[in-house]
Amino acid sequence: MSIVDDSKSFSILVGTFPEQSVIQGVVTNEETGVAIEGVSVRADTVATTTSGVNGAYSLQVPVGIYNIKFEKAGYNPATFTVDAHVPGTYTLNAALTEIVAPPTVDIKLLLVAALILSGAAASTYALRKKKG
Repeated sequence: MSIVDDSKSFSILVGTFPEQSVIQGVVTNEETGVAIEGVSVRADTVATTTSGVNGAYSLQVPVGIYNIKFEKAGYNPATFTVDAHVPGTYTLNAALTEIVAPPTVDIKLLLVAALILSGAAASTYALRKKKG
C-alpha cells in the first residue's frame, strides 16, 4: 500500500500478527500457601517471566499448546500443559513443593554412641561367659 502526499511517497507495511493468548496465575508454597517471589515461569521457548512479590505472573503467547515450567532454587520444579489454542486469558496457579534438606548427623556423636554400645555389648558378653 502506498500513500502519495505532495509528491512525497512512503509505504506502510501491513502485516498480520498471530492471535495472542495470556497465561497468568499465582505461584505459592504448597505447604504454607504463601506466595513465592522470583519463580522463573517459562512457556516452552516462546516466553519467560518471573513471579512478582505477590507470586503473580503473566505470559503473552501466540495461540497454541504450551508446557509451562516453574523453577526456583529451593523448590522442586513443576511443569503443566496449557491448551491456549483459542485467543483468551488462561489461569494457571502453581503450588511448588519446598525441598527439605535431610537432617544432619553429628558424626562425633554417632561414633561415641557406637563405642558405648560396643563396650556395653562386650561387657554383657563377658558377664555371660563368667556365669556360664
